[in-house]
Amino acid sequence: MWSTVACGRALKLVDLGGDGLAVLGTTRDELVLSGRLDYAQTRAWAEALWHAAPDADGLCWESRQAPGQTAVVLFEKRDDRLGGVARHELYADGPPDPFFYPQGLERLYQLGDKLDITIVI
Repeated sequence: MWSTVACGRALKLVDLGGDGLAVLGTTRDELVLSGRLDYAQTRAWAEALWHAAPDADGLCWESRQAPGQTAVVLFEKRDDRLGGVARHELYADGPPDPFFYPQGLERLYQLGDKLDITIVI
């Protein structure tokens, strides 16, 4: 199912673009443009940022797969941090588009073509 998720409040996100990465001692190529073989390293960066910014709700950066679009990772709300997003703060912003309906399936195929992913049903 395809849905747009929104939050009922303004989010505090760590922006992984611009000069912020240089301050951290890394680059966009190392952190954002890395591939699946580097996921352990990028996960370690996310964990370090989670600890360094306890009031942050998540991370954002310019998407590698959809240039010009923003990718977001949200941190779960926990009692030991100020930041994070609780499940009840999120809602679907508009009706869902199920993949088993023709328009939803077509949208999925178009996204797969754009990202060079083969959809097998």
